[in-house]
Amino acid sequence: MKKKHIFLTSFIALLSVMSLMICSVYRNDQIQELGRSGKQAVIWYLEDDIQEGILGLAQTVRSKDDIIKFDTELPTYLKSTLSNDLKEKVTKSFLELKEDANFQYYAKDLKNGREYGNDKLGNMSQKELRDSSLLYGILEYDKDGIPKILGDFSEMDFQQQSLTRYLRYFDSVEENGAMITYHINDEKFTQAQAMIQNPKQMKIIFRVPQEVSKDQGLIARTVYDWSNYTQFSAIAALIGTMVLILYLLFYPIAIVEEVNPFLTFKKVKFGFLFILLATGITLGTAGVMALSGATISGTLQSVMNEYHIMMSDQLLFVANVVSWMLLFLMISIALFAVKYIFVKGFWKYMKEDTVLGSMIGSIHRHIDALADIDLKDDANRKLLKFMLMQIVIMIALCLFWWFGMFLAIIYGFALFLWLKQKLNAVQYDYRTLLKQTQELKEGNFQAELPQDVGIFNALKDEFGEIRVGFEKAVREETKSQNMKTELISNVSHDLKTPLTGIRNYVELLQQEGISEAQRKEYVSMLDQYAKRLHALMEDLFEVSKANSGNIQLDMARLDIIALVEQVQAECSELLQERELEVLWNLHGEKQLSVLLDGSKAFRIFENLFINIHHYALEHTRVYVDIRKAAGRVRIECKNISKEPLNFDTDDIVDRFVRGDKSRHDGGSGLGLAIAKSFTEAMKGSFHIETDGDLFKAIIEFPLVSDTFGENQE
Repeated sequence: MKKKHIFLTSFIALLSVMSLMICSVYRNDQIQELGRSGKQAVIWYLEDDIQEGILGLAQTVRSKDDIIKFDTELPTYLKSTLSNDLKEKVTKSFLELKEDANFQYYAKDLKNGREYGNDKLGNMSQKELRDSSLLYGILEYDKDGIPKILGDFSEMDFQQQSLTRYLRYFDSVEENGAMITYHINDEKFTQAQAMIQNPKQMKIIFRVPQEVSKDQGLIARTVYDWSNYTQFSAIAALIGTMVLILYLLFYPIAIVEEVNPFLTFKKVKFGFLFILLATGITLGTAGVMALSGATISGTLQSVMNEYHIMMSDQLLFVANVVSWMLLFLMISIALFAVKYIFVKGFWKYMKEDTVLGSMIGSIHRHIDALADIDLKDDANRKLLKFMLMQIVIMIALCLFWWFGMFLAIIYGFALFLWLKQKLNAVQYDYRTLLKQTQELKEGNFQAELPQDVGIFNALKDEFGEIRVGFEKAVREETKSQNMKTELISNVSHDLKTPLTGIRNYVELLQQEGISEAQRKEYVSMLDQYAKRLHALMEDLFEVSKANSGNIQLDMARLDIIALVEQVQAECSELLQERELEVLWNLHGEKQLSVLLDGSKAFRIFENLFINIHHYALEHTRVYVDIRKAAGRVRIECKNISKEPLNFDTDDIVDRFVRGDKSRHDGGSGLGLAIAKSFTEAMKGSFHIETDGDLFKAIIEFPLVSDTFGENQE
């Protein structure tokens, strides 16, 4: 994020500095002179206007002179139309020059000595005119209207002028060598029948001063035309572009492409991007050149002053800076696009980021979608679509006649290659799936199935389910075998102890000469071993029935608190042997009713307290916590173990599993298994949790309401 901020800040700073530097040299004298039109350029631009203006000046001085010499054969209305039109044209041109502060003129009628215009020009020598003028001309017409000219114009510029450029109403003009024929309405006449008359016996002096003022006149617009400064703007834009090339070339594209506006334009497809950038840079360049040229020439300044716009200098400066920044921004985006194409790769860019590439890719994906048939789905619809598409393509090719046949051959060959590629892909997917089934057959359940096998994906998913099922079955079978082995070992060991005792005492009873007291003692021991063996067999029988579901339950409403207290009271002697103190936490509950089989429930908690007696650390406390929780009663029995609790809490409730596997002091290893089986048979839950040396047995039963109890009664 920090790198992005650094780039964005430096990029904006670079655009700002370049734009400010360019705009700061607008007022430079060399830049001002660079864009000023020279003499020949001004003459080239103003030649026609001055020629027309001179005729207009002559008409102003001597308005009675005919401006056109007509042939007597022409109709009167045509003569009047042509004369009025020409006088209007030249008079308008003269008035435009007259109002221009940069155009000075002087005219003298040599017949009567009448003067018109700037008298000072009439008194200036040719040298003075040449030294103080950007351009000048001295015209002196003789009695035949033939001009003698001195200055920057030639006599040819003011010789006989053509009528063509002055008149607007020609239907057509025919040129046959030097002969020009005009058509107006239904009249036809030649150039010789209507000739423009030059002034006679008249002297005219005109000039444009060396220092041209930047007003809104024709001459100022010509001398200080904004287009004269395009060279400066082009050089500035070129230098700025070179700086941006160096900047973006060495800046990592990984940073640039994550910063707007580059991030946004990166997502635009090439066709649209090219149109946007080409249009933006073209219009931006033209706009910047026009704005900078008009600003440097002072044209905009004059317009704003004419409308009394405040702070015109500052507004123009800001407008120019912003316009240059926007132009450089568009150029930067174009340069980034070029670099991005090279970095990404030309063909990859054409494929992914162009309109045509996206269209081809979309068509390719749609065709592939038609070809990708899942074997578990009905393929008729896709086949129908594919067939219709081929029919449409063939009909379209037929429209091209013989060339269409050539295209059809190419298309058929391409279709063959495509189908061959698809067939190879199907064969490859089949071999891949077959290899995975062989791995499964050999018992390798860890082999990963491929992500995509085309039309065999449904079969792959089924194989995946089979693999998971086989793996689970093997794991369960392995666990079952281990449990059976451990069960046989534990049962053999637990049965061996009482049977060994019985056998030993039977042998003692068979001895001769034993006393009555010894006989009674031996019989008593035989009875204890027989009872222990009977209890062990009963436990095995109970677990077997519970696990098989073949257990008879006599369900009745019981107070679970009273039941647990009763069991604890009957086991108190066992607990006192190890000096275990029982602490109760009933959370203010007096009675909690549950639906249980009394004898089975008694056996559950009896087994828990017996388990505590066997495995709890001596001289510690035992906690019994009973509470309501979401419509259920939760009983927790917690004690501190005297041995490390390094067993799996899920395995400890299996048959013949002890927390301390080295102990065989009277426990059968079935206590928790019986407790769990009975609990689940009565719709309850039983699980074990450990935390360090803390052993916690948690039992939950659904509560029954008072209404349920009354109905039972």
